[in-house]
Amino acid sequence: MKKILSGTAIMITGAILLLSVFIAGSFNLQVIVGWDSVLGRFWTSIGDINLTPMVVVSIIIMLVGAGFLIRGNIENSDK
Repeated sequence: MKKILSGTAIMITGAILLLSVFIAGSFNLQVIVGWDSVLGRFWTSIGDINLTPMVVVSIIIMLVGAGFLIRGNIENSDK
């Protein structure tokens, strides 16, 4: 049960971090004048304020949390 709770908390932490990066990127949209058509305006905004590593870190945190959650559920179902 502890792994399920900790996995859920870690996933929520990663989601909050990703959400805060997205909010910061959306505030910068007004400043963007030109952007790459492949990435789009939003991802260009996130890249311009150097938040791309935070996006990667938050996704890794969410994947680690999902791993704990799945492992906790598998160990719980064995008992």
